Amino acid sequence: MSWMDLGNPRPYPKVEDYVAPPWPRGKVEMLPTNEYVETAKYSDVIASRRSRRSFGALEHSRLSPLLSLTCRSHRTLEGSFGFPLSQRPAPSAGAIHPIHVILGAADQTHWQRYDPFRHCLTEVPSKVQLSQVRAAMDEVVSGEQGTLILFAAEPRKSLQKYEQGASLVWRDAGVLQGYFALAAEALELNFCLLGVTGEPWVHQLVDGAHLAGVGAAYVGSRR
Repeated sequence: MSWMDLGNPRPYPKVEDYVAPPWPRGKVEMLPTNEYVETAKYSDVIASRRSRRSFGALEHSRLSPLLSLTCRSHRTLEGSFGFPLSQRPAPSAGAIHPIHVILGAADQTHWQRYDPFRHCLTEVPSKVQLSQVRAAMDEVVSGEQGTLILFAAEPRKSLQKYEQGASLVWRDAGVLQGYFALAAEALELNFCLLGVTGEPWVHQLVDGAHLAGVGAAYVGSRR
């Protein structure tokens, strides 16, 4: 067996600001804000959680609480490294949150990025065709009418602060995906991780953004 040693992360003594490349500006869709949804007890969610592979269409009224329970920014912190640090439901090394959530609904032809600060979806113009990626993912699990989620890391955010910080990026991705799995179950949505990274498409999604695929999933209603 071979094992890749990712080293032992440690903060740099001094951190220079990192200027994140701007995302392409597309159409913005605000998500509902009156989204309180009563869910099952945590112990019941843990007992019932399963990967579920049947996906109905996901309306914004169902998507909004899922994003709030997983990655919506609750508080922006003082101090930064050229980009805002924040507190969100899922923990992140250094409050950096380098994982972007990219969405591709079955009835759309374009990608959307979740903005955790404004709680909205922003269109991402890209040369990577959504239909092509969904077709490739369907070879793993059929997405039917569900929404494809790509977890897109911006590693330079974490690597700007941490020496040998690659494992932190992967751990951030895994924790966030776990939150999605539990939140989806609590909201009675079907969710399934695909076991792929999302490459090479994530890397090509936005020119100059230096993104890396760190996971993918389908989520949808239970019809």
